[in-house]
Amino acid sequence: MLTSLARTYVDVLARPDLAGGWEEVCRSLDNIAALNIEKVIEYCLALKNNIVAAKVGYFLEQRQGAFSVSQAQLSHLQTNKPISPQYIHHHAKESCVLIKKWNLMVPKSIVNRIWEEPNNDNI
Repeated sequence: MLTSLARTYVDVLARPDLAGGWEEVCRSLDNIAALNIEKVIEYCLALKNNIVAAKVGYFLEQRQGAFSVSQAQLSHLQTNKPISPQYIHHHAKESCVLIKKWNLMVPKSIVNRIWEEPNNDNI
């Protein structure tokens, strides 16, 4: 069976452990130039997994301008988010930040993107 970029986007967020871990997933997602958001949402919602919906929503929101993601599209995912806060990955051992909009506990390393080069403006 063949896969699409939209399906791969959702699958790597659903199982980052099979895609090289969070740093590799984030770096790879950042390299995507165009993405069919409707297909991403369609596949994501078909999985019926509220944590995956929150992850996809959170990451699409991070690149909302680059992918031209509308608020209406994000709303489809947001209505399927977890009822209570959930960890982005059940093995998260580091300090996390609650992203209330998505009820998602995200490790600070992901929020702060610690793998990126430091910005010299902050020195």
